[in-house]
Amino acid sequence: MRRQPAFDELMSIVRRAEPVIRENAALGELERKVPKATADALRAAGLLKTWIPRALGGFEVEPLAACRMYEEVTRIDSGAGWMLQMCSAISLLGAWFGDEGVAEMHAVKDPVFGDSFAPPMRLDPVNGGYRVTGRASFASNCHHIDWYLGLGMEFEGEGPKPGRDGEPISMMFAVPRGEFEIVDNWNTLGMRGTGSHDVRVEGIFVPERRVAVFGPIAEARNRAYRNPLNSMGAIWLGIASMGAVGLGIAQAAYDAFLEVCRTKTPNYSPSRVGEQTLTHYRLGEAHAQLGAARSYLYGTLGDAWERVQRGEPLRQGDRCDLSAASTFVFQATTRAMDLFAESAGTSMIRDESPLSRHFRDLRTLTQHVFTAKNRYRDIGLMLLGRDPAFDMLTL
Repeated sequence: MRRQPAFDELMSIVRRAEPVIRENAALGELERKVPKATADALRAAGLLKTWIPRALGGFEVEPLAACRMYEEVTRIDSGAGWMLQMCSAISLLGAWFGDEGVAEMHAVKDPVFGDSFAPPMRLDPVNGGYRVTGRASFASNCHHIDWYLGLGMEFEGEGPKPGRDGEPISMMFAVPRGEFEIVDNWNTLGMRGTGSHDVRVEGIFVPERRVAVFGPIAEARNRAYRNPLNSMGAIWLGIASMGAVGLGIAQAAYDAFLEVCRTKTPNYSPSRVGEQTLTHYRLGEAHAQLGAARSYLYGTLGDAWERVQRGEPLRQGDRCDLSAASTFVFQATTRAMDLFAESAGTSMIRDESPLSRHFRDLRTLTQHVFTAKNRYRDIGLMLLGRDPAFDMLTL
């Protein structure tokens, strides 16, 4: 069985791919997708199988090492970091499928997975499977994936078929490349290099083996995915690793701001940015914000991982902290960006300045449903022993 690489080994792989990633970062912004050269470099390096089970040829990397690696790749290029983090997290959704479906998806060597779950699509039952029709938003990296995972509801006549509790049953399905259409509409403030376009599926037949009821599961429904990573849960590893992406963008902004401090003398000012008292204050506070965010995220993730390795299930408190920590990352990093902006001046508004892209990227990510500020409401509900309003947090 393949050995799990340590963080230093992962970073050696990243450093070999770094020149290609860095060279194509601006092209990703222009093309509004991850450049092919970057995607090919990530795939060739094996980084896109970070969380694929070793039983299926993946690395099955422990969460802290993986998230630190996602942070470092994002520091080079946000589009590449998002692709790496998202495709890795989405690969964990294989736990919901049976052995036959997983075997088919992994018949492709080192498959790359993408998804988009909203709005849900229509699944009409037919002999041996379903006909799937619909359109969903935010299908990150859709140009480079081998399998698209979507969410839908089984229909009965003109409406969703009710389950035992009277509510529609959520169904996840897998569609191979070539059977979905990319709708070119990713025109955004930031994270332009992620290619998170809409995806459309028109009456595609999906066999039963590639359809799974999507809801809480006690353990993986197939043998390959029964490992400690999946005891953590795809949703919770996905939430935590999004925070790592935010830290990577913020660290790149921090580095860029230090360069402004060293080199820029503002108009009508006798001194450089880095010689001004207000800059010292702002830099100090930003440093504290980023440090607090990093410590909370990685400390919480480390504690949860230790518990899972001991054979214990995630506690409600773990879920609260993982969600709170990732959401806090984006609140803290955007606060740091505001502090940088107050001293960097017009360097924040020019496209040629890296600070401009980092500012836009972080502002865009604050709107993600998993890490938006309104997730604090769900955390409060869970702390009071109640179910979160956002039902994904029940998985």
